[in-house]
Amino acid sequence: MPPEVTGSLAPVTAQCPLNAENELTKPPAPTDNCGGTVNVAVKEGTSFPFQTGTTTLTWVYTDDKGNTSEQTQEVTIADTMKPRVAALDAITASCSLEENDLTIPKANDACNGKIMGTHNVTNFPITSNTSITWTYTDNAGNTAAQTQAVTITDCPPATPGENKPLSAADDTKEAVVFPNPSGRYVEVQSPVESPIRILNLGGELVLESTTNTKIDAASLHSGLYLIQLPDGRLLKFVKR
Repeated sequence: MPPEVTGSLAPVTAQCPLNAENELTKPPAPTDNCGGTVNVAVKEGTSFPFQTGTTTLTWVYTDDKGNTSEQTQEVTIADTMKPRVAALDAITASCSLEENDLTIPKANDACNGKIMGTHNVTNFPITSNTSITWTYTDNAGNTAAQTQAVTITDCPPATPGENKPLSAADDTKEAVVFPNPSGRYVEVQSPVESPIRILNLGGELVLESTTNTKIDAASLHSGLYLIQLPDGRLLKFVKR
């Protein structure tokens, strides 16, 4: 005679997918009519892992003579835990902050392990004090968020020599940069045609051209640049 099964098994709930039989808690073995040992195992052919939702699991009880009986149990996977975040250090950068200068933080999730954060910044470089919101989303759609302060300090002066420390206090009123921010091409529009020099924030020359000429800025990295006019006045523009 097979082992005697009575009643039903209480349903169980787990936070994370169950990947194998050894992650389940076996029910107690039922009594065997002949007093032998009863083996408890998941029914052969059971498909793992158990993902989010409810699965009907069948347990099989087998006695020493090979007689079997079965009992079912409802197993529900309901990942409702948010990823866990750790405090973030504030960021301080000189002049500006590029996206590739960011260190992407990670959160710890009970079911999915390390989760990379995604930020809410839409325009780089960052050129003024702000805060970045990082969001972490696990495979079940649970989210956690945190902010990280960003402080932008003044640009350091250039080294002595041909390119002396620059100041943008006397930006020219006659000439304008278009478009600003710019993509690959940028132009300085002015009533007078004159040579111009494009400098990085350290005062180093990176391009030369003239006003009212479309300049190919493909060689420039994203960031803030200065355009120096013949009289020393400066314009600022952002290369995206």
